[in-house]
Amino acid sequence: MSINPFKEISNEIIAFNSVKDYNVISFIFNFPPDVKRLWAKTTYLINDLIVHEGKGGLYTFLKRQGLIDKIFGDDSNSQRGVLHQYVIDIRMTDKGMAQFQYVSACLFQFLSFALS
Repeated sequence: MSINPFKEISNEIIAFNSVKDYNVISFIFNFPPDVKRLWAKTTYLINDLIVHEGKGGLYTFLKRQGLIDKIFGDDSNSQRGVLHQYVIDIRMTDKGMAQFQYVSACLFQFLSFALS
């Protein structure tokens, strides 16, 4: 029997106390290595869109509400043979941490829009 670890979607929130005084929420997206279109630098384009500091950008939208300090993404190719990871880290203000579900919803809505 073959087991496909990418068949099921895992929706988990893992919370822990940080070492530094930062409020950071990380979103880790794992993709199977056979998703060819990701190797065409799609994640770099997504990263450019989420960190855009101009009108209509996610960073600007959340920053103006006082919810975040910084947002950045990282495309990890070190696991290319087994797994492809894309990580989005959002450094939030105390106000943002109190509304982390709203910030998360904004990110996923933005990604849905950007990928459509």
